[in-house]
Amino acid sequence: MEACREAHRLAAEAKKQSWIDFVEDLEHNADPTKVWRIIKSLSGTPGSNAPNEAMTLDGRTISSNAEKTNAFMSHYAAVNRLIFSKEERAHNRECKAMLTSPSADSEAGRDFTFTELDSAIAKIKTKGVAGPDHIPPMFLKALARHL
Repeated sequence: MEACREAHRLAAEAKKQSWIDFVEDLEHNADPTKVWRIIKSLSGTPGSNAPNEAMTLDGRTISSNAEKTNAFMSHYAAVNRLIFSKEERAHNRECKAMLTSPSADSEAGRDFTFTELDSAIAKIKTKGVAGPDHIPPMFLKALARHL
């Protein structure tokens, strides 16, 4: 019985020392990407994206990209219904008028091309945080061609 206690104590001590060595190594590690990957793995964040992963929506499983695209569009349509106050609507009209009026910076108000959109989506960090529309960047990147 005493030998079991001693074995458990030694195992716990070895784990503790191993953890201390590991953390000290992180402090001196020059690669911040590796450090953040380890930190995220400790918090339960997946290490890679699974673009072929099935989703569950309203109790049914969605696995095809077409179904995921439709689910995305439905979600976006639902969260994109904004209600503006009278002042906000007036401000929005002013901003739209500024965008359509000729200015020194006509580049800012012009329509963008699909090539520019593809380029912008390609630059998005996949593991970024969702914006105000609650759409994660990995979703945009994975389904960009289908959208």
